[in-house]
Amino acid sequence: LEIPFILWRSEKFKETNAFVEDTSRSYMIDDLFHSIADLLDITSDEVELSRSIFSEEFRPRKRVLSNGSDYDAIYKSGEELLEE
Repeated sequence: LEIPFILWRSEKFKETNAFVEDTSRSYMIDDLFHSIADLLDITSDEVELSRSIFSEEFRPRKRVLSNGSDYDAIYKSGEELLEE
């Protein structure tokens, strides 16, 4: 459920690219496409910067589990997820 995320950036990339680095943002890995496209400066009608964790336009979405449960409601309250 919790997926570690590591981003390596070269010194040249750091010098020429600015992006938001906020480790407290709630994020769903299915938005990774939008984040990578943002990092690579790819523009398209399909790319939504509001779904890029590196964008100032980022807007958190409700994080859901495969059974439709609200991830944050379950784990912030300390409950255990029960198998259906």
